[in-house]
Amino acid sequence: MKDIADEIGYTENYISSVFKAEMGMSLLEYVNSRKIEMAKQIMDNNTIPIAEISDRPAFSNPGYFSAMFKKVTGMTPSEYQKK
Repeated sequence: MKDIADEIGYTENYISSVFKAEMGMSLLEYVNSRKIEMAKQIMDNNTIPIAEISDRPAFSNPGYFSAMFKKVTGMTPSEYQKK
């Protein structure tokens, strides 16, 4: 979030509070949900291993990706791929 704050010239706290007030979720939650949407699109169109998919939307590691994916979608990446 620091990169975003630096780019537009406001503090992280200010950006976070304005974003949450307007969008009803934190900026981090929004960014992670967008990354999960990207991952879902990749999974819908390819048969790429989950570990490789987790690298594409820039999650820190496959375990974090899986946990975040489940938090956002209610299912694991493997469950999503099987559906």
